[in-house]
Amino acid sequence: MLLVVLLVVGFFFYTRYSTIAEVPIEEGVPITITIFEPSAGFELASGVPIFVQAEATGPDQFVALEIWADDTIVGVQSAPSSTGVTALSSQITWMPPTPGIHNLRARAFGLDGSSAESDVVWFFVRNEYIDGEEFSPESEPDIAAVLAPVGGGASGRC
Repeated sequence: MLLVVLLVVGFFFYTRYSTIAEVPIEEGVPITITIFEPSAGFELASGVPIFVQAEATGPDQFVALEIWADDTIVGVQSAPSSTGVTALSSQITWMPPTPGIHNLRARAFGLDGSSAESDVVWFFVRNEYIDGEEFSPESEPDIAAVLAPVGGGASGRC
């Protein structure tokens, strides 16, 4: 029964949230903030680190790209030049702290101080054994709160 619930929740997140956000600008060329890895609906065992890869591209100059996990910043990539670049990527390895539903988001900052975000990528960490001991979180995630509509997409123009 739990497996069926997890499959339904995973399918919901996979179909509801994409990993690409495009922000149109005056010239008609979109700014794109993309999380390439992991894909939406990804599932892994607890105690296993996850590889995250994100990229910001567009006609404007980016000076930084942040990776956020569960509303906490877990990685920052600065542009190699103080004048920014039109394509900026970041790769990190992150360890989800608990089993349950988690999310990732990338945020890019433009030379002018503006920012744009990727859509949220939701994934699931299974409750399994870590170093021979069963992991037991103090509370289960609130599935109803997670399933509530979440504002996504871009927050501004870079």
